[in-house]
Amino acid sequence: MTTTARQIQFAHLRALAAVAATGSLTKAAADLGYTEPAVHLQLAALRRAVGGPVVIRVGGRMELTELGQLILPYAEQALDTVEQLAMEADQARANDQRVLRIGLGRGTGIYLFPRIAALVAERHPDTKLELTVLPGEEMVKALDSNRIDIGITTNLNQMLVRTGHSPGVEFTAVRCVRYEWAFLASPDFARAVDRGEVSSLLILLPEWAGTRLDSVRAMVRPLELEVQVESAAHTEAAKSAALASQAVALVPHYTARHELMSGELVTCLDDLPLYESYLYLGHRRPARHPDIANFVLFIREIRGLMRQLVTVDQAPNLVRAARLVPAAQ
Repeated sequence: MTTTARQIQFAHLRALAAVAATGSLTKAAADLGYTEPAVHLQLAALRRAVGGPVVIRVGGRMELTELGQLILPYAEQALDTVEQLAMEADQARANDQRVLRIGLGRGTGIYLFPRIAALVAERHPDTKLELTVLPGEEMVKALDSNRIDIGITTNLNQMLVRTGHSPGVEFTAVRCVRYEWAFLASPDFARAVDRGEVSSLLILLPEWAGTRLDSVRAMVRPLELEVQVESAAHTEAAKSAALASQAVALVPHYTARHELMSGELVTCLDDLPLYESYLYLGHRRPARHPDIANFVLFIREIRGLMRQLVTVDQAPNLVRAARLVPAAQ
């Protein structure tokens, strides 16, 4: 780099361009946020660097000298380049700081993902997560409209197929973890059901699992009692009815971990086949957010740990062994 090049500073070029655009030291100073003497000093420094005057007063207006006119295109090009560099840097910084928006199914969002989010915060402290609980089809719409970056819920792959979305928009969905369902009841109510001491039975599923109602009704037909299968407003409502000995709750194991560990709820109807379901992680393709690929890899890495989170095998003598035979879909 020549001595002249080292002496020319960005502020010198800004002052020259501002005076050329306004024809006035006063207006140039206002545009730049400088004082008028400061602009004068920048032009004087540029004069020393290039070896001659770059502006001259003609009447009441400041105009560029021949040397100034020669320099101006290079100054404007340099300013444009620096502006573009600044924009790219801002975008890169925004990408680094951008929140990863994740949509979650109700059960996943309430019972499972808080533990996963804690692991993300521990292992990837620079990754910021914005979590939103969404019904399944709303999650597909949110992915389609780019309101969320990732969706995690049951049967997401099927919902992506059957739910309409914008032409040309592609998705990918990968299995996160398999989990099991269970018929749960209070200990006394479960014993009464097993002994045939009840003549009618209400089975409640959380509303988000409403697509399973017909298959559950078919599943319980062999029972020698009157059975009604209905939806509860949510998982907690189904569990509350079971805790009050008003119904049997059919819910994913992991949503009742606390009640199973404490013995407040136990499995029942063990002769019936049970469901196995998968949590899916889905996003638009190609992935627009730079952290999506890293998050998918992270979920794959902790798949074994997620498996532990959705089982209740750690509750010996409280959870009776159930035949984990997938029911016909």
